[in-house]
Amino acid sequence: MMLCCGVSRVGIRCVAFSPLGSSSYIELNMDQSLGKGVLSEPIIATIAASHQMTPAQVVLKWNLQRGVHAVIPKSSQLSRIIENSGSCSETFHLSEDEMAAISQLNKNIRFNDPGEFCKSMGGAIPIYN
Repeated sequence: MMLCCGVSRVGIRCVAFSPLGSSSYIELNMDQSLGKGVLSEPIIATIAASHQMTPAQVVLKWNLQRGVHAVIPKSSQLSRIIENSGSCSETFHLSEDEMAAISQLNKNIRFNDPGEFCKSMGGAIPIYN
């Protein structure tokens, strides 16, 4: 988050690409063998239930509320795309405690890193240090 705040001051916008993770990342063992993504975290389910929202809407709202300018979830299902747009609701807000609880889930795992998933394809181009 500090990176987003810092670069925003000079006009650069942060983007959350694939903010919900993906089961394919887990299948590729990019989750360091944890075997689950953020949507299956109990605190996400609890927060979602308390707001009558889905876990995906909670994670997307967390990204928006923490200052990410563009949140780009991926789905091939129109119903999920429509459902995800509910995270933009002006009536749905996460409390400071909920924001902090979600932030505590950080496991310092970077998904979608070509430096990792390209190894099985004969190359590796790390884009993160």
